[in-house]
Amino acid sequence: MPLSSLHFIFIFLPVFLLFFYILPFSTWRNVWMVVASLVFFAWADPGNIPLLILVILLNYVLGVVIGNRVEKVGRQAARPFMWIAVILNLFVLVFSKYTGFLLQSVADVVNITIEYEAKALPLGVSFFTFAGISYILDIYNKTEKAEKNIVRFSSFLIMFPKLLQGPITRFGQVKNDLLKPKVVPDDVMQGVRRFIGGLAKKTLLADPLGMATDNILGAGIDSLGASIAWLALISYTLQIYLDFSGYTDMAIGLGKMIGLKLPENFDFPYISRSISEFWRRWHMTLTAWFRNYLFIPLEFARKREKILRQQSNILIVFLLTGLWHGASWNFVIWGIYFGLLLALEASGLGKLLKRLPVAVQHIYAMGL
Repeated sequence: MPLSSLHFIFIFLPVFLLFFYILPFSTWRNVWMVVASLVFFAWADPGNIPLLILVILLNYVLGVVIGNRVEKVGRQAARPFMWIAVILNLFVLVFSKYTGFLLQSVADVVNITIEYEAKALPLGVSFFTFAGISYILDIYNKTEKAEKNIVRFSSFLIMFPKLLQGPITRFGQVKNDLLKPKVVPDDVMQGVRRFIGGLAKKTLLADPLGMATDNILGAGIDSLGASIAWLALISYTLQIYLDFSGYTDMAIGLGKMIGLKLPENFDFPYISRSISEFWRRWHMTLTAWFRNYLFIPLEFARKREKILRQQSNILIVFLLTGLWHGASWNFVIWGIYFGLLLALEASGLGKLLKRLPVAVQHIYAMGL
């Protein structure tokens, strides 16, 4: 059920907001958030509800265990449980999203046929597993304390506004809002405006641009002139930004309506002057997640290595970033491509770019 669908706007959302506003206590509001999120999830595929509940219980129980061990004994005693939690979250993600891709890749390499019936991807699996991993690691690193209230924790992990396309949210960013949600009329109105703006981006701009691009490319690449090909490229570039940022605006707007301050995810990425700046502005919560939970630990673990350490870590991070976006070799190549560009900028290209005219920097960033 997309946030832009008529069912969501005229049925699900009004019912959700009505009951959320009339419930008097934060506990009941969190219960309602969990129930509504499960309904939202079931609307797409009821068969995936057990998986969602399993992930909730997995992260809740292991989070409490890790928190107790860290506080009473120390991080060393909590480390096995931390790894169990991270590996189980990754197993859920890999099994749900990458099984078909991995089997097909093996079949292609050894030249055999593997029968596999692909299933629909569980809604939001890339987002709630990453939220679970960040929660576990924050407890292990003593950045956060384990949440003992399972309803409040469930509300954080599966809240439907951020389930489809983010933003990826850390527990510390919303824990106070979940503990004592404050619904302020001004925030509600700001949320409504943000939601409507995102809806307009999606339905009035992104969708028509997407249809125009499909029509152009549907005619066949060989039959396109240079000007039409460039038009299709520009149209597609605008469409993916407006679609993705539109959904994010709707999610942030929904959060404001119910007293949640969800993090921003886009900061005008198409004005960037380098690829590094682009990734600081595009899908910012994903970039922050990989920086905090993969790149920085890799840098620390490999601190004794002097030759191309940072560059190789960047390549690892963006290879996995590509895979996170989709289960195909196209996304792997896409991730390696951006990883190489970022590694080059970290090696000195970035300093060279700053000496060039601003227009040239923009052309470089957007042209690549």
